[in-house]
Order: sequence, then structure tokens, then C-alpha cells
Amino acid sequence: MRSLITFLVFAVIIINSYDAEIQANIINGSEQITSPNSTLRVVAGYKGDTLSYDPFVIYYDDNATCNFDGQLDAFKLYNTDKNVTNFYVFGCDSSKLSIDAIPWPEQNNLGILRLGLKTEKDGEIIIGCRDITGSFLERSISIYDSYSGYETILSPDSIFRVYLEAGDYRNRFFLKIRTGIVTTIHDLNQPFMKTYSVHGIIIVDLSLPAGEGGILTITNFLGQDVFRRNLFSGGHYEFYPSLENGICFVSFVYKKKQILQKVYFIN
Repeated sequence: MRSLITFLVFAVIIINSYDAEIQANIINGSEQITSPNSTLRVVAGYKGDTLSYDPFVIYYDDNATCNFDGQLDAFKLYNTDKNVTNFYVFGCDSSKLSIDAIPWPEQNNLGILRLGLKTEKDGEIIIGCRDITGSFLERSISIYDSYSGYETILSPDSIFRVYLEAGDYRNRFFLKIRTGIVTTIHDLNQPFMKTYSVHGIIIVDLSLPAGEGGILTITNFLGQDVFRRNLFSGGHYEFYPSLENGICFVSFVYKKKQILQKVYFIN
């Protein structure tokens, strides 16, 4: 029991100090294990509050399995501060892990890891990669939201955003690891739009080919246009339409093509 406690304490120290250098050691009893070169650190927290971010670390190891291994993995220790999220990865045996050693993938293999996220308050959540090293630099890392069906590539320049009510999310988010670099999950020559509502705001993440634009319209449930705006480029947009709580529709017209999405508006 003492060696397990020692391992967990040092594992927490590693995660909390895991910034520029990743060659820290995990101590388990008298055996010393050097952190490998191929590591991925993923964090989740509330928008605008980096102190709320909680990380987990995954890494490749020749001896790893998908189940918990006390020599290679560390259990998740929950934060007691309600302003900090609890973010972790599941093993195949449903163990909750803050450090997870995973086997090397086969060629052209898609790895999928189930994630857990627990929040104590409502808010917009940011998920991103804090550190990517070694073989993970040759992989495409993405977050899949099974509730909305959206998938977002993670990189130092790309993050995943979602508004969540306080809760324990154990079967909603998944980390996908693909062999080879994928810069997008949709055709760059086609428009792509993700919309959702946060406390009276319609948020639109729009991807467009360079130099292209279109018209965005928000329509209430009765089919009445309540908001219209010309957009001249892709980007992250926030709109404040005059709407009652309920279903509305967001459309974007681009070169005689239309993207139409249904959104549940919440004031």
C-alpha cells in the first residue's frame, strides 16, 4: 500500500509540473521508471480560467496494455476545488486514469479512448493539447463529442469548445488518435459550421475557403428571420438575437448552397 501511495503522489507531481520538460521520473518503491519520449498531455477547463484546467497524460510503452497496470499507470485523484474540472481517461477495465500507458498502434490503426469529465458548475469548457512529443507529433489527435456528433482536431492552434451544465460526463467524449497527419475532418473546399447556444448567445464556428463569405440567418420556430449578417470569412462568431427559449434555426448561404442547423436557444 505504501508503494502505491508513493507512486500516486509522484504521479500527481509529474502531472502538475509537466510543462516544458517531460523527462521527470515516476517512483514506484525502489524501481525508477523514466517518462518516455512519446507523450500527449490533454487538458480541460473553463473558458478564461487557466487555473481551472485539469490534465491527463497518455504515452506509448512497449509493455502497456489497455487495462490498468500499477507499474505504468496512475489512478485519477479527484480535485476538491469546485472551480477546477476533473478530466481523465478510461482504461479498458473502466479504471479512471490520470496517467495512461497505451500500446503502440498498428499501422493505419485508429485508436479511440473514452474520456471522463466532471464539472461542478455550468460553463463553456475548453479542451486542448498542452504538450505533444515524440510519435504523437506524427499522429492526428481529435476530440469526438458523441452527443452533437462533432469532431475537432486538436493541435497547439486548435481547441475544442462546448457549453456544459454541471455534471458527470462518462460516455460523451472520446479521444481519437489516427496514424498520419490530418489537418481537418472536412473538405477545406466546402464550408463547415458548428452552432450552439450559451445563455442568450448563438455561437457559430465557421470554416470557409480563404477569401470566401456568405450570409448567416437566424430564424425562430415560426420561420421568422430575427437576425441576418454578412460574413466575409470563417472564424468564431457570437451573436445576440432576440429570441425566446426554444428551437431556432441557423442557416448559412454560400455560393447558392445552404447549411441549415437546428439549435435549442437558451437565455
